[in-house]
Amino acid sequence: MKKIILFIFSLSLFNANVIAQKDSTFLKAEFVYGIDELDQIISFMQVFPLGSGDFSSPVDKAIVPVKLIISPNGLIESVTINGFISIEYNWSRRDLSDDYFKQYFSKQTQALCKFSEGLWIPSEINGKSCYDTIFHDFIFKWKDQKIYNFRYNFERESADLNFLYTPKHTESNPLTENHFLMLYGPPSQSNYHTESAGVMYYNFALEKLKEKKYFIAERMFKLSNLRNPTNDCLYNLAITQLNLKWIDDACSNLNKLAKNNDQEAISLMQQYCKEGYK
Repeated sequence: MKKIILFIFSLSLFNANVIAQKDSTFLKAEFVYGIDELDQIISFMQVFPLGSGDFSSPVDKAIVPVKLIISPNGLIESVTINGFISIEYNWSRRDLSDDYFKQYFSKQTQALCKFSEGLWIPSEINGKSCYDTIFHDFIFKWKDQKIYNFRYNFERESADLNFLYTPKHTESNPLTENHFLMLYGPPSQSNYHTESAGVMYYNFALEKLKEKKYFIAERMFKLSNLRNPTNDCLYNLAITQLNLKWIDDACSNLNKLAKNNDQEAISLMQQYCKEGYK
């Protein structure tokens, strides 16, 4: 008789667990607007080490498997290279070691993860934020196209360029993610195409603004404004911030334009900013 009672009791616990599992809801952490948006950012921001030619790199493709731990606040708690880094080379002469190229894309991946901070939505269990692990391949792929020097009057769309960047490094100053993080701040003294990059980021941000993906648009307009500041960029940054309801930031940028007698900026300030334009 005891065995039957124990069986019934254990069965009732099993049923209770099943009911609890059915009632619980779990939402995985995700990149804002979806992981495809992260891949687009990687494709637009990627840089390649310079090869023996003026406009080429010995690398055609690099795949870096990454493990991210996203905190309940949506912050990236840790970034781990989770496996073998795959490098595909082309016919160009390689003046640097295979280890250098793996370090190059590993550190660039870590820098891009830091750049994406604040664009992650945390996981949830039953409406409560929690930790989650994301596995994703960061793919860097050279864009095939003809590129010529401006001296030969060949015009090209800046948004289609591959950007070459080979930071200096020594044994005492090894390659780190900071070499790449500096690309996302004020212009540096490097062989990185600052103005062209600024135009590329602006075009990308404008596309995201039209798609109403405001969080990404705001981040990219800011980066574009650091690389190639223009009134159009500042104006669209303010428009994006208004859509995000970040009124103080928007008014600050509109005020900069209003000081140059930008009538559209003045009109927006009178409409959205507490003190208007004075």
